[in-house]
Amino acid sequence: RQRKLYEQQLISDQAFRDTEFEWKRLELSVADAERELGYTEIRAPIAGTVTQRLVALGDQVNTGATLFKIVDFDSIVARLYVPEKHLARLRPGLDARVRPTISALDPVPGFIERVSPVVDPQSGTIKVTVAMRDPGPLRPGMFVDVELVLATRDQALLLPRASLVYDDDQMFVYRLIPDEDRVQRILVEPGVMDESHVEPLSELQVGDRIVVAGQTGLKDRARVRIVDEPDPAEPVAAGASTNVTARVEG
Repeated sequence: RQRKLYEQQLISDQAFRDTEFEWKRLELSVADAERELGYTEIRAPIAGTVTQRLVALGDQVNTGATLFKIVDFDSIVARLYVPEKHLARLRPGLDARVRPTISALDPVPGFIERVSPVVDPQSGTIKVTVAMRDPGPLRPGMFVDVELVLATRDQALLLPRASLVYDDDQMFVYRLIPDEDRVQRILVEPGVMDESHVEPLSELQVGDRIVVAGQTGLKDRARVRIVDEPDPAEPVAAGASTNVTARVEG
């Protein structure tokens, strides 16, 4: 209305400029009010589930205050630290199995999402992030055991873990000497391993017979008797401890 009056030269230039200034001031006031109104609605930056509320109805909050904790259960990851000796075999996409330590649940399949580009100089480990497409029963904060599948072997020679004897950081196994009733202590260089088997990278062959029970008390060249071949002249009493042998699995 003031513009039309100004164009008809019915008001002065000063009156028109004052009206324009007031118009712009009111526009800025409206913008400030709309911004303040936006602060009354809290929007989360991600989609997820509210796991903790840190405010109550009627509380006065300030900008930057933590109001809720939200977890996106579809993006749960497990972070672990792997010895640097495995660095050459670590890469994104490798399969992994994640199992809760407090239950007998089936492991959840996962994969390596990220591998840290640096090695921690204090611990000599590499930080690895394992993601899961479907976390299933896993929840944030759980302790888990993670098994990384760093390599696979077809037709691998396998030793049962029950047959291993540990001496410091080395592993040994007792092999039955052919045509004798004595055993030989063999150093085992481990290859790929899982929960129940170890691949020996040593002189063991398919068909070798090894001790799988009672071997902790054995020594190299010790005499043994195979339990599935009893000595009729020397019966074993019920409940007596004996050394048990088994064939290397192939």
